[in-house]
Amino acid sequence: MRRWYAGLAGLLFVGCARLAGGNEFEFTTTLTVGTSTTGGGMSTVTTGVGGSVNTSTSGMGGATTSSSNAAGGSVGTSATATASSTGVGGNCGNDPVAPGGSCPPSCTSCDGNLCKITCDLSHSCAAQTLNCPVGFRCAVDCIYDDVCANTMVACPSVYDCSLHCEGAAACKGATLACSSDGSCVTNCTSSSACGGLSVKCGNDACSATCKAAVKQPTLSCNASCLCTPCTP
Repeated sequence: MRRWYAGLAGLLFVGCARLAGGNEFEFTTTLTVGTSTTGGGMSTVTTGVGGSVNTSTSGMGGATTSSSNAAGGSVGTSATATASSTGVGGNCGNDPVAPGGSCPPSCTSCDGNLCKITCDLSHSCAAQTLNCPVGFRCAVDCIYDDVCANTMVACPSVYDCSLHCEGAAACKGATLACSSDGSCVTNCTSSSACGGLSVKCGNDACSATCKAAVKQPTLSCNASCLCTPCTP
């Protein structure tokens, strides 16, 4: 058996040399077959353009391992796959930059391109519709009992938006309509702040965080690329 393999290897080597015009080292494609036997096993190594395939067998009934390399990549015993989800205007959670401008009257204050709407003891927003202005990111803070109860918060159509609820029933029965293409975050910091709150996610990342929350908001994930409700 060993003589037969050795003869085959010699024929292949001589044939390839003749195809290359007698120059053994100027192959366009190199093929080398070598064999050896150890304890009843056989190993074969084949090398071609763009990669290699290695196969080894050790002993009769022993283990067999293999690996291969090709041009531009490799195949092994483990693989790692990565994938990214994309919203309507960019990578998931990678919000478009709002242009901002003069602070609109609907904002309590502005910080650059961020419109801040504050609802507190001195300014209740209960049972109202709060429309975030065009061209701004938007942050709505409901920081007293019932101040945003049954309120509708309409996020900008493109940019990121957040709702912060702090206080007993601060956002009870409220609705947060998230941006179609901007991340949307709800933050509940007391046990009853977000009871009955409904969050309608858009296409981008949508999440809720709850600190010591007993009554959690309900997230309608819709087409959100990444939807993360509060952990019970």
